[in-house]
Amino acid sequence: MSYQGIFVPYSGKPQEININIESGDIRQKLNCELSDHITLWAKGYRLCLFCDDSSVEKKLPKNAIATRLVSNLSGMNYNADVQGNILLLDDEKKLTIKDLSSLMKSTVNAPQIKDVANLLLSDLLQLIELRKTFHNFSSVRINLIRSSSNPCSIHILSRDVIRKEGISQFKIKKYYKRVCYLKEDMEPVSPEEWDLIMVQIKNLHRIKLANLEESLKQNLNVLIDEKEAVLRDESIMNNEKNRNIFCRLILIANQIGGTGYPFDDDVQNLFNNIDKLRNYFWNN
Repeated sequence: MSYQGIFVPYSGKPQEININIESGDIRQKLNCELSDHITLWAKGYRLCLFCDDSSVEKKLPKNAIATRLVSNLSGMNYNADVQGNILLLDDEKKLTIKDLSSLMKSTVNAPQIKDVANLLLSDLLQLIELRKTFHNFSSVRINLIRSSSNPCSIHILSRDVIRKEGISQFKIKKYYKRVCYLKEDMEPVSPEEWDLIMVQIKNLHRIKLANLEESLKQNLNVLIDEKEAVLRDESIMNNEKNRNIFCRLILIANQIGGTGYPFDDDVQNLFNNIDKLRNYFWNN
């Protein structure tokens, strides 16, 4: 599938270009071995900015347009410069220079992390209270059961273009035999059927979990790509089923990993609280 995006060089005029992500076009256009990405938020768009993962080490020049886009639309207190050339893509739109001009004047359109945190912490506490009702709960026994089952990694992302670029550059099928790219038009899937499930946060409700007591036995690991972006997705705020699945995964996972940028104290505080609640969930 080809995407029409905007190539924004650090020097020179932005250009409309066609990109085939699966063929490695992003890294080829950016002239890099690995790309990095930042999710952007603007009304009517599902944007992602791609850049050279080694731009700082290479000491590439500041990209003034990209820096302004990230400052205005990332929702983070992003005080660093974006360096080198960048690509701007959208999950659904064919981007034009006119779009770029409009985006340069836009402001972030996404929920506040504090509001999201209040909802998540409330739901997590309810699940902890439910766990207290389980008879003969034993984390040691549950871990023994888990150790005898195949693990499943669940990779949660904010944008589909991020998923495709991740598959392209990391050759995921070399490391996982059974890989599910969970899309909105698919039937719900069960973690025990897969080694890896890659899913946008808006489609998280399509992961089929047993009731909380039974799902504790599932051998799951969770990776949250761009924690601050996943949390800002409106489906966390507006889709109760999505939020419930997210909270259950957060509590029952063996491990939680995540990528992100250290610019938001609210995000860090939320995950510090989540760590405390996970510890309480399993040890009390």
